This record gives sequence, structure tokens and C-alpha cells, in this order.
Amino acid sequence: MINRKVYSELSLVVHEVVGELSADDFREAGVALYELDPVPPFSLWDLTHASVAEYDIDKIRRLQHEVAGIAKGREGGRTAVVAPTDLTFGIVRQYLALIESAQLPFEHNVFRTKAEAVSWLGLEMDSLGPPPAG
Repeated sequence: MINRKVYSELSLVVHEVVGELSADDFREAGVALYELDPVPPFSLWDLTHASVAEYDIDKIRRLQHEVAGIAKGREGGRTAVVAPTDLTFGIVRQYLALIESAQLPFEHNVFRTKAEAVSWLGLEMDSLGPPPAG
């Protein structure tokens, strides 16, 4: 499941993934992002509670082609991905290496912690509000 929160005042969309991140869910979240008006230039994907064990290089390549096909309107933006586990971090790195060839109009990077990702986006953790209860 992907929980999405739009911070219009920060030009940011945060996607928090809980459980299995399917290719269909990822694709749908990407399409929904580009349907926003205006499209926020900054995006944060938090995979702290996600499972990506079902991904292989072929799925990653298909996703790369699909994202490259819809990516527009985010010139000068940034996408940060939080991937604290070794497996998730490695899969995200593969995806980002492939997406580099698409020459998207925004930067992307992967981080081990949300604080690092938020800082790279040029924001403060406090600007995202209190952490969820639990």
C-alpha cells in the first residue's frame, strides 16, 4: 500500500510504502503524481516499511521505460528515496542506474534515512510535521 501526502506549500509529494511494493502500485502512484496540477517538482519515496523482494532486473527495466514515458513537468526537481535495508537500497540503486539513461529533467538519489533524504531535498524534518503515532 502506498500512502501519499501532498505538501503544496513545499512543492513536495511524499509516498510512504507499507508492505509489498508492486510494479502496478508504483506505476499508478507515478501516473497520479503527474496528474497533479501543478506537478510538484519534489518527491520523496519512503521504503522503510516496504518489501521489494519480488523485483528482478527485468521488472526494473520495464518500470524505467514506463516512468521515462510519463516524466514531465518536474524540471529542476528532485526525487529522494529512503531505503534503509541492504536489499531495498541495492534494488533502488539498480533502478536509479537504469533511469539515468532516460535523461529525466530532475535529479534522483537514494538514502538510508529519511532525515538524509529530506535534507537533500532542501527541507527540514520539522516541515513534514510530527511522525505518525505508533
